[in-house]
Amino acid sequence: MPAIRIWSKPKVIEEITELQKRKEPLNARYIQTCYRALFNAGERHWGSWENSIEAAGIDYSSVKITDPVVSWSNRLIIERLREFRRRGEPLNSHYIRKHYPALFYSAVKSNHFGSWKNAIESLGIDYSYVKKRDFHRKPWTDEIIIDELVRLHNADVDLSTAYMRKIYPGFFEYIRQKKGGWRAVIEMAGLDYEKVLRYRTLTEQEKTSLFLDYTCLNGITIRELAEKYSISYSTARRHIKRMLKNHRNSKKKLREISDYMDTA
Repeated sequence: MPAIRIWSKPKVIEEITELQKRKEPLNARYIQTCYRALFNAGERHWGSWENSIEAAGIDYSSVKITDPVVSWSNRLIIERLREFRRRGEPLNSHYIRKHYPALFYSAVKSNHFGSWKNAIESLGIDYSYVKKRDFHRKPWTDEIIIDELVRLHNADVDLSTAYMRKIYPGFFEYIRQKKGGWRAVIEMAGLDYEKVLRYRTLTEQEKTSLFLDYTCLNGITIRELAEKYSISYSTARRHIKRMLKNHRNSKKKLREISDYMDTA
């Protein structure tokens, strides 16, 4: 049984301060919608939410002026979810409700998606991927697992352990435990583990080429370079950082490298 949270005056002020640090709106409308227990505790202790804010040492008039009320359209909700997905953040309801309550409670309203399941599936993602317990109800035969992995691979989904654990935690954990490891799962589907996970060793020439692409191709991102060289983002970033350090303030060295690549 979960512990009952005691909203003392110091606890309310601590929570308000924490929300301010996270740059969340502190106006009454937002708090009442997303943090109802906190709002009720503030009114109980100080008589109003305005007084609660003042008790935390914050000018309530500045809160009302500077805190915009976000109008959550379906389009904006989807854009935010896509952004979270690109960043590799979990998309399960528990995580989003905790870290992005305004988005979550807007998404589940009847005039938007009606449920978190509908919001996730609007992205083209099977809801069971982000809901672990659903996997224990589905008969995951080897054939179904292989078909699903091949489908994700053909859709150019990153099958690295880090990405799958964050974006598809239910699928990843259940299948990994069932088959004795993620490598075993990938190889069972007939996929090259090293290539699929984008964790491979670059040759010295590839490292140099990677560095030149980064320094000479305007607008190219590290993530795009990772895709180009079939390596992880962290690997690409590590190589670039190391070479920048080695060749800092050395235009002559960079020209020598470039000449070498032209003749290689």
